[in-house]
Amino acid sequence: MRQEQQWSLFDEASLRRDVDPKGELLTWSPSRRNLLEQCPRRYYFQYYALAAHAAASESEKAQLAFHRKLSNSWLLAGILLHANIRQAFKALKNGGINEPERPVKAVKQRWERVREASIQFLKTGDLHPPSGKVLLMEFVFEHPDANSMWSDAGERLGKALTGFLTLPNLEQFRRGGLAPNAAIETRVTVDGPGFRMRGQFDLAWRKDTQVIVVDWKSGSRESGDSDLQLLAYSLAAQQHFNCRLIDLDLYRVELDSGRIVRQEVNEQEAARARARMAQDTRLMMDLDEYGRRGIAEAFTPTGSKRICRLCPYQRICPGSEV
Repeated sequence: MRQEQQWSLFDEASLRRDVDPKGELLTWSPSRRNLLEQCPRRYYFQYYALAAHAAASESEKAQLAFHRKLSNSWLLAGILLHANIRQAFKALKNGGINEPERPVKAVKQRWERVREASIQFLKTGDLHPPSGKVLLMEFVFEHPDANSMWSDAGERLGKALTGFLTLPNLEQFRRGGLAPNAAIETRVTVDGPGFRMRGQFDLAWRKDTQVIVVDWKSGSRESGDSDLQLLAYSLAAQQHFNCRLIDLDLYRVELDSGRIVRQEVNEQEAARARARMAQDTRLMMDLDEYGRRGIAEAFTPTGSKRICRLCPYQRICPGSEV
Protein backbone atom coordinates (compact mmCIF):
# COMPACT_ATOMS: atom_id res chain seq x y z
CA MET A 1 0.00 0.00 0.00
CA ARG A 2 0.41 9.76 2.92
CA GLN A 3 3.75 10.57 5.23
CA GLU A 4 4.19 6.78 5.18
CA GLN A 5 1.26 5.42 3.26
CA GLN A 6 -0.24 4.18 0.04
CA TRP A 7 -3.60 5.50 1.09
CA SER A 8 -4.17 7.28 4.35
CA LEU A 9 -6.34 6.80 7.37
CA PHE A 10 -4.94 10.06 8.66
CA ASP A 11 -5.40 12.39 5.67
CA GLU A 12 -7.53 15.27 6.90
CA ALA A 13 -8.28 16.24 3.28
CA SER A 14 -10.53 13.21 3.07
CA LEU A 15 -12.88 14.89 5.54
CA ARG A 16 -13.79 17.29 2.73
CA ARG A 17 -16.00 16.36 -0.19
CA ASP A 18 -13.96 14.77 -2.95
CA VAL A 19 -15.23 16.89 -5.84
CA ASP A 20 -13.73 18.54 -8.87
CA PRO A 21 -13.64 22.38 -9.09
CA LYS A 22 -17.13 22.39 -10.65
CA GLY A 23 -18.52 20.23 -7.89
CA GLU A 24 -19.74 17.66 -10.42
CA LEU A 25 -17.98 14.40 -9.61
CA LEU A 26 -16.82 12.64 -6.49
CA THR A 27 -13.28 11.40 -6.98
CA TRP A 28 -12.84 7.66 -7.54
CA SER A 29 -9.85 5.93 -5.99
CA PRO A 30 -9.10 2.25 -5.35
CA SER A 31 -9.23 2.77 -1.60
CA ARG A 32 -12.49 4.72 -1.65
CA ARG A 33 -14.12 2.24 -3.99
CA ASN A 34 -13.00 -0.76 -1.91
CA LEU A 35 -14.22 0.84 1.30
CA LEU A 36 -17.68 1.46 -0.12
CA GLU A 37 -17.90 -2.07 -1.50
CA GLN A 38 -16.73 -3.71 1.74
CA CYS A 39 -18.95 -1.74 4.12
CA PRO A 40 -21.09 1.32 3.29
CA ARG A 41 -21.40 2.21 6.99
CA ARG A 42 -17.62 2.35 7.39
CA TYR A 43 -17.53 4.49 4.23
CA TYR A 44 -19.97 6.86 5.97
CA PHE A 45 -17.84 7.01 9.12
CA GLN A 46 -14.71 7.63 7.10
CA TYR A 47 -15.95 10.40 4.81
CA TYR A 48 -18.98 12.00 6.44
CA ALA A 49 -19.42 11.31 10.15
CA LEU A 50 -17.17 14.13 11.31
CA ALA A 51 -19.06 16.72 9.28
CA ALA A 52 -20.91 19.38 11.26
CA HIS A 53 -24.38 17.96 10.55
CA ALA A 54 -23.45 14.35 11.27
CA ALA A 55 -21.77 14.35 14.70
CA ALA A 56 -24.14 15.50 17.43
CA SER A 57 -21.65 16.81 19.98
CA GLU A 58 -18.01 17.73 20.51
CA SER A 59 -17.46 14.59 22.59
CA GLU A 60 -18.91 12.47 19.79
CA LYS A 61 -16.63 14.20 17.30
CA ALA A 62 -13.61 13.54 19.51
CA GLN A 63 -14.52 9.87 19.74
CA LEU A 64 -15.05 9.61 15.98
CA ALA A 65 -11.76 11.37 15.26
CA PHE A 66 -9.94 8.96 17.57
CA HIS A 67 -11.44 5.85 16.01
CA ARG A 68 -10.76 7.20 12.54
CA LYS A 69 -7.02 7.32 13.27
CA LEU A 70 -6.78 3.74 14.47
CA SER A 71 -5.03 1.25 12.22
CA ASN A 72 -4.71 -2.51 12.27
CA SER A 73 -1.66 -4.72 11.83
CA TRP A 74 -2.39 -5.75 8.24
CA LEU A 75 -3.11 -2.23 7.05
CA LEU A 76 -0.11 -0.75 8.83
CA ALA A 77 2.16 -3.47 7.47
CA GLY A 78 1.17 -2.46 3.95
CA ILE A 79 1.79 1.21 4.68
CA LEU A 80 5.22 0.49 6.13
CA LEU A 81 6.13 -1.82 3.26
CA HIS A 82 5.48 0.88 0.67
CA ALA A 83 7.24 3.52 2.75
CA ASN A 84 10.34 1.34 3.10
CA ILE A 85 10.39 0.47 -0.59
CA ARG A 86 10.29 4.19 -1.34
CA GLN A 87 13.23 4.73 1.03
CA ALA A 88 15.08 1.77 -0.50
CA PHE A 89 14.86 3.33 -3.96
CA LYS A 90 16.35 6.53 -2.57
CA ALA A 91 19.21 4.55 -1.07
CA LEU A 92 19.74 2.63 -4.31
CA LYS A 93 19.95 5.88 -6.24
CA ASN A 94 22.57 7.12 -3.77
CA GLY A 95 24.91 4.18 -4.23
CA GLY A 96 23.09 1.06 -3.21
CA ILE A 97 22.24 -1.01 -0.15
CA ASN A 98 25.22 -3.04 0.98
CA GLU A 99 23.48 -4.65 3.93
CA PRO A 100 19.84 -5.50 3.10
CA GLU A 101 19.29 -6.84 6.60
CA ARG A 102 19.69 -3.35 8.09
CA PRO A 103 16.45 -1.82 6.71
CA VAL A 104 14.64 -5.05 7.55
CA LYS A 105 15.90 -4.86 11.13
CA ALA A 106 14.88 -1.20 11.34
CA VAL A 107 11.32 -1.89 10.22
CA LYS A 108 11.04 -4.77 12.71
CA GLN A 109 12.09 -2.39 15.49
CA ARG A 110 9.46 0.09 14.34
CA TRP A 111 6.95 -2.75 14.38
CA GLU A 112 7.82 -3.51 18.00
CA ARG A 113 7.41 0.16 19.01
CA VAL A 114 3.93 0.36 17.50
CA ARG A 115 2.84 -2.64 19.54
CA GLU A 116 4.34 -1.16 22.71
CA ALA A 117 2.61 2.19 22.13
CA SER A 118 -0.73 0.47 21.57
CA ILE A 119 -0.42 -1.53 24.78
CA GLN A 120 0.68 1.58 26.68
CA PHE A 121 -2.43 3.39 25.47
CA LEU A 122 -4.61 1.02 27.49
CA LYS A 123 -3.08 2.47 30.64
CA THR A 124 -4.03 6.05 29.76
CA GLY A 125 -7.17 5.96 27.59
CA ASP A 126 -6.17 9.33 26.14
CA LEU A 127 -8.21 10.15 23.05
CA HIS A 128 -5.47 12.53 21.90
CA PRO A 129 -2.26 10.50 21.49
CA PRO A 130 0.86 12.40 20.35
CA SER A 131 0.81 13.43 16.71
CA GLY A 132 2.26 10.79 14.42
CA LYS A 133 1.81 7.92 16.89
CA VAL A 134 -0.02 4.98 15.34
CA LEU A 135 -2.24 2.79 17.51
CA LEU A 136 -3.32 -0.71 16.54
CA MET A 137 -7.02 -1.30 17.12
CA GLU A 138 -6.64 -4.97 18.02
CA PHE A 139 -4.63 -3.97 21.12
CA VAL A 140 -6.73 -0.89 21.90
CA PHE A 141 -9.87 -3.06 21.77
CA GLU A 142 -8.09 -5.92 23.59
CA HIS A 143 -8.86 -8.57 21.00
CA PRO A 144 -7.78 -12.04 22.21
CA ASP A 145 -5.85 -12.66 18.97
CA ALA A 146 -4.12 -9.26 18.90
CA ASN A 147 -0.62 -10.66 19.38
CA SER A 148 -1.00 -13.38 16.76
CA MET A 149 -2.42 -10.89 14.25
CA TRP A 150 0.44 -8.47 14.93
CA SER A 151 3.01 -11.25 14.70
CA ASP A 152 1.64 -12.67 11.41
CA ALA A 153 1.45 -9.24 9.76
CA GLY A 154 4.94 -8.35 10.97
CA GLU A 155 6.36 -11.60 9.65
CA ARG A 156 4.85 -10.96 6.22
CA LEU A 157 6.12 -7.36 6.27
CA GLY A 158 9.68 -8.50 6.99
CA LYS A 159 9.54 -11.25 4.37
CA ALA A 160 8.12 -8.92 1.71
CA LEU A 161 10.74 -6.22 2.33
CA THR A 162 13.50 -8.84 2.28
CA GLY A 163 12.10 -10.17 -0.98
CA PHE A 164 12.12 -6.75 -2.59
CA LEU A 165 15.71 -6.14 -1.53
CA THR A 166 17.22 -9.52 -2.30
CA LEU A 167 15.24 -11.79 -4.66
CA PRO A 168 17.16 -12.14 -7.96
CA ASN A 169 14.08 -12.21 -10.19
CA LEU A 170 13.02 -8.81 -8.83
CA GLU A 171 16.25 -7.16 -9.93
CA GLN A 172 14.51 -5.94 -13.11
CA PHE A 173 12.13 -3.89 -10.98
CA ARG A 174 14.85 -2.59 -8.68
CA ARG A 175 16.72 -1.40 -11.78
CA GLY A 176 13.52 0.02 -13.24
CA GLY A 177 13.07 2.25 -10.22
CA LEU A 178 16.44 3.84 -10.97
CA ALA A 179 15.41 4.97 -14.45
CA PRO A 180 15.43 8.77 -14.88
CA ASN A 181 11.74 8.72 -15.82
CA ALA A 182 10.67 6.33 -13.04
CA ALA A 183 7.49 7.22 -11.16
CA ILE A 184 7.73 5.90 -7.59
CA GLU A 185 4.71 6.39 -5.31
CA THR A 186 3.61 9.08 -7.74
CA ARG A 187 0.11 10.53 -7.49
CA VAL A 188 -1.94 10.57 -10.68
CA THR A 189 -5.35 11.91 -11.70
CA VAL A 190 -7.37 10.96 -14.76
CA ASP A 191 -10.62 12.52 -16.01
CA GLY A 192 -12.87 10.16 -17.93
CA PRO A 193 -16.49 9.86 -19.02
CA GLY A 194 -18.46 10.00 -15.79
CA PHE A 195 -15.51 9.72 -13.41
CA ARG A 196 -12.41 11.39 -12.05
CA MET A 197 -9.82 8.87 -10.90
CA ARG A 198 -7.15 9.63 -8.34
CA GLY A 199 -4.50 7.09 -7.45
CA GLN A 200 -0.82 6.43 -6.99
CA PHE A 201 1.66 4.37 -8.98
CA ASP A 202 3.71 1.98 -6.88
CA LEU A 203 6.28 1.96 -9.65
CA ALA A 204 6.17 2.85 -13.35
CA TRP A 205 8.87 3.61 -15.88
CA ARG A 206 9.52 3.73 -19.60
CA LYS A 207 11.80 1.09 -21.10
CA ASP A 208 12.49 1.63 -24.79
CA THR A 209 9.04 1.73 -26.41
CA GLN A 210 7.27 0.04 -23.49
CA VAL A 211 5.96 1.44 -20.19
CA ILE A 212 6.04 -0.90 -17.19
CA VAL A 213 3.52 -0.41 -14.38
CA VAL A 214 4.00 -2.39 -11.15
CA ASP A 215 1.66 -3.04 -8.23
CA TRP A 216 3.44 -4.36 -5.12
CA LYS A 217 1.74 -7.03 -3.03
CA SER A 218 3.14 -8.41 0.21
CA GLY A 219 1.78 -11.86 -0.67
CA SER A 220 -0.69 -13.66 -2.91
CA ARG A 221 -3.72 -11.61 -3.86
CA GLU A 222 -7.01 -12.31 -2.15
CA SER A 223 -9.48 -10.90 -4.68
CA GLY A 224 -9.89 -9.52 -8.16
CA ASP A 225 -9.88 -5.91 -6.93
CA SER A 226 -6.21 -5.52 -7.81
CA ASP A 227 -7.08 -6.29 -11.45
CA LEU A 228 -9.36 -3.25 -11.57
CA GLN A 229 -6.73 -1.14 -9.80
CA LEU A 230 -4.04 -2.04 -12.34
CA LEU A 231 -6.41 -1.43 -15.25
CA ALA A 232 -7.32 1.96 -13.79
CA TYR A 233 -3.65 2.80 -13.48
CA SER A 234 -3.12 1.80 -17.10
CA LEU A 235 -5.29 4.78 -18.03
CA ALA A 236 -3.15 7.00 -15.81
CA ALA A 237 0.03 5.60 -17.33
CA GLN A 238 -1.15 6.44 -20.84
CA GLN A 239 -1.59 10.03 -19.75
CA HIS A 240 1.53 10.27 -17.58
CA PHE A 241 3.90 8.76 -20.17
CA ASN A 242 1.97 9.90 -23.25
CA CYS A 243 1.86 6.35 -24.60
CA ARG A 244 -0.62 3.95 -26.16
CA LEU A 245 -2.44 1.14 -24.43
CA ILE A 246 -0.51 -1.46 -26.44
CA ASP A 247 2.74 0.04 -25.11
CA LEU A 248 1.87 -0.93 -21.51
CA ASP A 249 3.07 -3.91 -19.49
CA LEU A 250 1.20 -4.31 -16.19
CA TYR A 251 2.61 -6.48 -13.41
CA ARG A 252 1.47 -7.57 -9.97
CA VAL A 253 4.53 -8.53 -7.92
CA GLU A 254 4.14 -10.72 -4.82
CA LEU A 255 7.16 -9.72 -2.80
CA ASP A 256 7.25 -12.53 -0.26
CA SER A 257 7.66 -15.21 -2.94
CA GLY A 258 8.91 -13.13 -5.86
CA ARG A 259 5.98 -14.32 -7.98
CA ILE A 260 5.35 -12.02 -10.94
CA VAL A 261 1.89 -11.94 -12.55
CA ARG A 262 1.38 -10.11 -15.82
CA GLN A 263 -2.00 -8.38 -16.11
CA GLU A 264 -3.62 -8.53 -19.54
CA VAL A 265 -4.59 -5.13 -20.90
CA ASN A 266 -6.52 -4.37 -24.07
CA GLU A 267 -9.22 -1.98 -25.23
CA GLN A 268 -11.99 -4.23 -23.96
CA GLU A 269 -10.47 -4.46 -20.47
CA ALA A 270 -9.78 -0.71 -20.40
CA ALA A 271 -13.40 -0.03 -21.37
CA ARG A 272 -14.54 -2.32 -18.55
CA ALA A 273 -12.42 -0.36 -16.07
CA ARG A 274 -13.82 2.97 -17.28
CA ALA A 275 -17.37 1.65 -17.02
CA ARG A 276 -16.80 0.36 -13.49
CA MET A 277 -15.30 3.66 -12.33
CA ALA A 278 -18.24 5.57 -13.80
CA GLN A 279 -20.68 3.15 -12.14
CA ASP A 280 -18.95 3.48 -8.76
CA THR A 281 -18.91 7.28 -9.11
CA ARG A 282 -22.65 7.35 -9.80
CA LEU A 283 -23.29 5.32 -6.65
CA MET A 284 -21.08 7.61 -4.57
CA MET A 285 -22.91 10.66 -5.91
CA ASP A 286 -26.29 9.08 -5.15
CA LEU A 287 -25.18 8.54 -1.53
CA ASP A 288 -23.47 11.90 -1.16
CA GLU A 289 -26.55 13.90 -0.19
CA TYR A 290 -27.42 11.41 2.56
CA GLY A 291 -23.85 11.51 3.86
CA ARG A 292 -23.68 15.31 4.00
CA ARG A 293 -27.02 15.38 5.84
CA GLY A 294 -25.73 12.84 8.36
CA ILE A 295 -28.27 10.12 7.48
CA ALA A 296 -26.21 7.13 8.53
CA GLU A 297 -29.10 4.73 7.95
CA ALA A 298 -28.63 5.13 4.19
CA PHE A 299 -25.29 3.33 4.55
CA THR A 300 -25.92 -0.34 5.38
CA PRO A 301 -23.40 -2.06 7.69
CA THR A 302 -21.70 -5.05 6.11
CA GLY A 303 -22.71 -7.59 8.74
CA SER A 304 -19.51 -9.52 8.06
CA LYS A 305 -17.51 -10.52 11.11
CA ARG A 306 -14.35 -10.82 8.99
CA ILE A 307 -14.65 -7.19 7.84
CA CYS A 308 -15.91 -5.81 11.16
CA ARG A 309 -12.95 -7.16 13.13
CA LEU A 310 -10.59 -5.01 11.01
CA CYS A 311 -12.72 -1.86 11.22
CA PRO A 312 -11.67 1.02 13.51
CA TYR A 313 -15.34 1.89 14.17
CA GLN A 314 -16.30 -1.55 15.47
CA ARG A 315 -17.00 -0.29 19.02
CA ILE A 316 -19.27 2.57 17.93
CA CYS A 317 -21.02 1.02 14.91
CA PRO A 318 -24.52 -0.31 15.70
CA GLY A 319 -24.11 -2.95 12.99
CA SER A 320 -20.80 -4.33 14.23
CA GLU A 321 -20.49 -8.11 14.36
CA VAL A 322 -17.46 -8.03 16.70
